[in-house]
Amino acid sequence: MANHLSKTRDIKDAKAFLEKVASRLATSKILVTSDKLRSYPEAVLQVFGIADMNWPSPKSFPDGFLYAQIDKERVHGHLVAVDRKPVVGTMEQIQAVLDEDDLSNVINTSFVERDNLSVRQHNGRVVRKTLSYSKSWRMHQNAIDFEDALHNFVRAHSSLRLLLTTPQGRRLWQERSPAMAAGVTDHLWSIRELVSYRPPPR
Repeated sequence: MANHLSKTRDIKDAKAFLEKVASRLATSKILVTSDKLRSYPEAVLQVFGIADMNWPSPKSFPDGFLYAQIDKERVHGHLVAVDRKPVVGTMEQIQAVLDEDDLSNVINTSFVERDNLSVRQHNGRVVRKTLSYSKSWRMHQNAIDFEDALHNFVRAHSSLRLLLTTPQGRRLWQERSPAMAAGVTDHLWSIRELVSYRPPPR
């Protein structure tokens, strides 16, 4: 999971966010989807693009990289149309990747939007139109990072649970966190364990 706080949503912030995303990826075959924020296409090129000997700045993408955008048209706050288009790669290539995924078969941004909703439900500092906003940028980032840690290590997610091969009494499922699903840990952490954890030195 990656987050980045932005006041302007310009290319500098878009690039900083995408660099965090890129640092967490373990494959070169990537499908990026986004809304039509104007700073995204250039930021995507700068972060994921490749340069050649004669041109120092990125101008092409590696094989297997795909990028699609979703343009949502709203009238008086109501969604009236959704336009999905490929930016890097063809619609057929993008659809082939989506067909391999059990979670979605259409270009969308619903996963990040659902994550944003979860963050707002658990962190009052990011709820719109309230008095619980942060008074300093640093404390806001700290609160976001703490919420990310809780989400990944402490909370069990029903979509990640596994059916036990041998039921334990009335218990049929093994509850798992995203960190457990990723193989980072083998158990659900307590808040005490989270706040007392000391990362090893780099």
